[in-house]
Amino acid sequence: MATKRRRADNPVLRGVTLGAAAKLRLHLQENPEEMECSQKLSALKWQESRKHQELSREMQVRLVDLKCPDGGIVKWGVPNMAAVMKWHIQHNPLFLHALQRAVRAHNMPMKIMVYSDEMVPGNVLHPEQRRKMCNWFITILQFQRELSSEHLWLPIASLLSAKMKKLEGTCSQAHRKLMELAIQDVSGLTNAGLVLDGQLVMFKLEDPLADELGLKSINDIKGASGIKPCIKCSNVFMKGHRYATMPGNVDICCAVFSKFEQMTNEDLWDAHDALEQQKPLLRKTPFEALETALGVNYSPEGVLASRVLRETMHPVESRYDRMHCFESKGNSETEIGLLLESLSSSKKFSNYQVQSYCNASWENMWGPVSFAFRDDKLKGMASDVLNAVPILFHFAKSHLQNWDKAKVDSFEALFLVTKQLEHVKHASDCSREATSKLSDLLQRHLGFFQAAYSADEVKPKHHYSAHLPEQYEKDGFYADCFAPERHQKLIKAIADSFSNTSAELYEFYILSRVHRAMQKEVEDALNMSAKGKAVEFQGEPFMRW
Repeated sequence: MATKRRRADNPVLRGVTLGAAAKLRLHLQENPEEMECSQKLSALKWQESRKHQELSREMQVRLVDLKCPDGGIVKWGVPNMAAVMKWHIQHNPLFLHALQRAVRAHNMPMKIMVYSDEMVPGNVLHPEQRRKMCNWFITILQFQRELSSEHLWLPIASLLSAKMKKLEGTCSQAHRKLMELAIQDVSGLTNAGLVLDGQLVMFKLEDPLADELGLKSINDIKGASGIKPCIKCSNVFMKGHRYATMPGNVDICCAVFSKFEQMTNEDLWDAHDALEQQKPLLRKTPFEALETALGVNYSPEGVLASRVLRETMHPVESRYDRMHCFESKGNSETEIGLLLESLSSSKKFSNYQVQSYCNASWENMWGPVSFAFRDDKLKGMASDVLNAVPILFHFAKSHLQNWDKAKVDSFEALFLVTKQLEHVKHASDCSREATSKLSDLLQRHLGFFQAAYSADEVKPKHHYSAHLPEQYEKDGFYADCFAPERHQKLIKAIADSFSNTSAELYEFYILSRVHRAMQKEVEDALNMSAKGKAVEFQGEPFMRW
């Protein structure tokens, strides 16, 4: 019988045989540079751990309990919203200066806007679904044009999607908990404010900005897949549904926006309360039919069930995002695909010919642009879709005069909508005149689009975009998701380096790295000792190139 190999008694080497430990010792003696590298790595890990612990204390991270349907509990490490903002005021000069300008230029309170979206680390061709997470950001609505800087969107929380799926109400419960913590914090931003340059600055928590899927998840409603696809309209129904033919009702194809009837917060809350009353009385199938008819899911731990949030938040005032309505799998991307398909199927122009035209030395304010058209689609990001619309409009007006007039008119109408959206954004013009013009252009485009491609091609996002003008006019400010979507790239890059998702504070460990990376990026940008020309922003020097 073979003798058992002796193991080292040292806890550090537990499970390692004495022979293997001796070989390792001899190897390191013969290769001292590897020993030095290992020691440096250990020192870096210790320093990183210490910085993480310090930031965890500064941002007052606390573990909160999230409830599961089976009675279980999920622990979630959540930083204090006020502590996060105060840390950035101290360490992020761009955020500090933007807040100072907003306080000088606008009346109190400062409006805190929340944005949330999911992100998947890993390669595009091999995403790491195990590390998929939802991230929450906050910013100040009065920052206006400066909202285009991702450094003004502060990440305040992250939660692994695998954990979120276990929860009662999934994303809605997590969002509810995050908002309740901010509202009930007696020393928080909404109750105590903060002192800036000797002045007390008060804050108000606003309803979220998100894409359709985000608003659906936050409020736990049926959304685009339901009979009533819009959270803001009480008489708009899905395309082709029998309810849409009843007097006073319309479907998502309606191009006369004045026919829409405003949903009220009470409508949503009453619908959820009705489900709560009927839950113990109905069987599963009729109860699900009732949920479908009301357009709301029963979620006892969700946003609509919270008595605290009912006093301060208004779900029907949630904000649709322009980028997701148009450029990111939205109206612009859809119509570009339909135009390319029509051109190729009619043998007018191939995808390659359209691509050659669009890549013929066109430039935007940052330099030359290039596009890839394949399989009757534009392959690229939302910014590529935004850049492609005016070029394709020029192509249509110069090369498609004798082709399908209805499709050319529809694309021209789309270009005018995009142009007006860019005016509202870059001129910070949310006046009644500008938003009314945008509303007229949206109605005109939807009519031309149906004439060119039929109502079969109308998507819920065509209807959601109808609410953008009133949204901008009511807020008095324009906001979209381009900046926080770029911010997600930083979180994704950092999350790629960590695979231990079982750690209790895994999500905040990622965020602590993100906050410190933001700090370093801002410091590099504000390094005035660098050689080059000083650049002014809002009348103040802030960068050298």
